Amino acid sequence: MIPKDFLQVIANKHNLSNAELEVVYLAMEGESTADIGKQLGISGDAVRKRLSEVYQKFQISGRGPVKLTKLQQLLVNLYSSSKVETLNFSTTNNSAPSNKPSNKIDWDVAPDVPMFYGRTEEISTLEHWIIEDSCRIVTVQGMGGIGKTALCVQLLHKIKHQFDYVIWRSLRQRPPLSDLVTDLIISLSNQQLTPNLNQLDQQISWLISSLSSKRCLVVLDGFESILSSGNLAGIYREGYEKYGKMLSRLGQKPLKSCILLTSREKVLELPILEVFPSNIE
Repeated sequence: MIPKDFLQVIANKHNLSNAELEVVYLAMEGESTADIGKQLGISGDAVRKRLSEVYQKFQISGRGPVKLTKLQQLLVNLYSSSKVETLNFSTTNNSAPSNKPSNKIDWDVAPDVPMFYGRTEEISTLEHWIIEDSCRIVTVQGMGGIGKTALCVQLLHKIKHQFDYVIWRSLRQRPPLSDLVTDLIISLSNQQLTPNLNQLDQQISWLISSLSSKRCLVVLDGFESILSSGNLAGIYREGYEKYGKMLSRLGQKPLKSCILLTSREKVLELPILEVFPSNIE
């Protein structure tokens, strides 16, 4: 999450009003137009009008969701280059033993959490499940705004040096499974995509093999973005059903790795899968 004070500085530079800044801040949290309207007590049309003004002030062109994606990426890039309250994710840990191998941390657009208090018991429980029980898939589930993402950030600070790879990916923009798997393969293969992996099933098999041979922690934040809500809560949105099949395959294989999900909605595959640790030393 980009801090409000940083967004305020950027908003001032681009002459955004306080009303426009409110919409931008919620949009950066992955909220939909309808949800933003509910939180601010305005209509969806009013939200879109404010965003339209923001796009003009940032000189962003395009149509529909494309403009919002461009705005989000622009702000993330500005924040990343600003070095304002940037977290240090160096692969060198002075407190770690000198013979501990270096690891690769691919933090992508994980949020900055400069201050965090409490949740000691929850962090200890998650650490036990992931490190001691070697659970293959773990879900942090709860309603929006209770700090699921922040909790996972603090957890990763504590346990990241237990892994060869730590990868954080957000699903708030609803990437197709093929895009996510390709992205993970590139990260796990040191920026090289194996050319003979032409089919999604082949790519998933490669991913599972890599997660079985390497000690990896992969965080998929905002899993509810690819799930339905309301009466269809927990059911995958149309076109995203293969995410569930991938989770099922991951849960059935002996892995050295862990997939950590955050979600507002229940993930139907996990009541069975999450209770089986992989039992790998």
